[in-house]
Amino acid sequence: MKPTALNKLVNRAREAGTEPDGLDTAVPLGFATRVVALARQKAEEASWGILFERRAWRALGLAGAIAAMSVVFNLESISDSIERDVLDADDPVTALLDLS
Repeated sequence: MKPTALNKLVNRAREAGTEPDGLDTAVPLGFATRVVALARQKAEEASWGILFERRAWRALGLAGAIAAMSVVFNLESISDSIERDVLDADDPVTALLDLS
């Protein structure tokens, strides 16, 4: 397992030991939350894969929607063209091969 920034911080805190009784060693309020938030921010910034994956799924959805809309908007003209060419031709196989 790779050591993360949070794991490094926890390990250093364990190694630091305890202070003598006369010193105030209390951490300020919100310190733990700030440490965890900064560690997560660094982890998210370092991961290009996560950023690419999010954008890729959005792009895939957008491309699928555009493809579906183009088929829906052009379905009538496409079916009319195919019907006219195929039914008017003597040989439907030749007409279909000419379309491709």
